[in-house]
Amino acid sequence: MTWDGVLIQGVANFTFAPEVLALNNTDARIEFYQFQVSSENGPILNMTYSIAVSKTEYNVPGIPGGMYSAITGSGDNTFDFADGTIYKAPVTGDCMGGMVLYNSPTIGNYTCTVLSDYSAGYNGNSGPIAIAELRSAQELYIYVTRSISVSFEGNATTATTTTMSSSQILQHIELTKISSGFVYGTYTQGCVPFPMETP
Repeated sequence: MTWDGVLIQGVANFTFAPEVLALNNTDARIEFYQFQVSSENGPILNMTYSIAVSKTEYNVPGIPGGMYSAITGSGDNTFDFADGTIYKAPVTGDCMGGMVLYNSPTIGNYTCTVLSDYSAGYNGNSGPIAIAELRSAQELYIYVTRSISVSFEGNATTATTTTMSSSQILQHIELTKISSGFVYGTYTQGCVPFPMETP
C-alpha cells in the first residue's frame, strides 16, 4: 500500500479547576473536548479527546468493603465503572483517545498530552482536499470546545450525560508557519516537556 498525506501532532495542556479534581457529589467525571483545526484556506479536520477524573476509593454497591477506583477501564470512547456500568460516548470527529486521572493528593492541576491525527489518500487515490490546503497554509486555527460532560454517581448506578453547547469556544489558538511546522507564540527548541520529532 502506498499513501500520500499529512500528519498533525500537537501538545495540549489541560488545566483543571479545583472543583473538577474534588469530584463534588460525584464518583467520576469525564469531559470530551473537540479540537476544530482549520487554516486560512478552510477546514482541515476535527479531533476529540477525553479527560476523566475518578475517585480512588469507591464503594461498589452490593460488595461489602469493596473499595475500587470508580473507573476501572477505558478505550474507544467507552468507560467501564466499578459497579458494572458501561458508558459509550456519542462523540463526533476522529477520537484521539483520552486519559484517566485519579483524585489522589499527588495529582497536579494540569496535565500535558499529545494529540495527533492524519489525513491521507491510498494507492494513488487522491486524499481529501484538506491535504493540499494544509500544505499551502501559512496559519492554522484551532477552536477548542467542550462537547460532552459525563458525571457518574454510584448510588444511581448510571452515567448521566450533559451535552454542552457546541458554540461555547473555550480556547481559540492561532499558529504561524515556520520551516519545521506551525508554532503558537515563540518556540524554543527543547521547551516541550518530552521528546518531539522535527520537522
